[in-house]
Amino acid sequence: MLLHLYPTAKREPHSSAECFARSAGVDRKCGGHHGRCRLGATVCRCRLETRGYRRFAPPPPPFIGAQGVAGTPAVGVWRPTPPANAFGATPQIATMTPWVLRRPSQFRLGAPLALNNKVYLADFDEVKDQGSLSSLTRTSDQTEFALFWALNTPLAWNRIAAQISAARGLSLTENAHLFALLNVTLSDALIACWDVKYRYVFWRPITAIRASADPLWEPLLNSLTGTPAHPEYPSAHSSMSGAAAFIPCRRVWGEHSV
Repeated sequence: MLLHLYPTAKREPHSSAECFARSAGVDRKCGGHHGRCRLGATVCRCRLETRGYRRFAPPPPPFIGAQGVAGTPAVGVWRPTPPANAFGATPQIATMTPWVLRRPSQFRLGAPLALNNKVYLADFDEVKDQGSLSSLTRTSDQTEFALFWALNTPLAWNRIAAQISAARGLSLTENAHLFALLNVTLSDALIACWDVKYRYVFWRPITAIRASADPLWEPLLNSLTGTPAHPEYPSAHSSMSGAAAFIPCRRVWGEHSV
């Protein structure tokens, strides 16, 4: 699987894939482990055939949200956001077959709050004030927290799992189990999140604030990554982190810790 995903590794004699295989006692030519290598290759091939490119080839048409609506873009509906104004990211994930969930909509959330809801209006004001690139009320700690959560979520949780693994001296088999559980969980959480995002297609704060309060408003994330190119609701970072946190917590503190 690694050599399929990273084909240049075939030309690197000390590639990560080869080093990993050697550490596991498996020769690249499968000497002495022929049966297990054949089984692994078969599983890899089946996964690539049944899941490797499903929903990704050919790519779907560009997702433009409210810009696809005739006339004035609908209030509350997502549309491409500055600075990149990119199409909606990977809408096909919303209909992918999950690994463990029965269906993407198994835990589908209800609709986002109405735009005149008191809680939504309070959140709107808070984001407009504290989420601004030039905010005068956001603390330095809040800025650090916001920039931290702008990271790549699966990468962050795999790093956490790697630290736990190293600290606890997990074996190859235990690592395989830990990282498989973690990444299957992350994958299904993403599918479930995307099901909701592309069900309700809710606009991002930058769109809402510029439309009704400050046409020149700039978010803090413009200093780093810019607004993510997908609908706002629900938060992908929260959805994936909430699911992923269960796996290392269970590994460290036991089955009934969370």
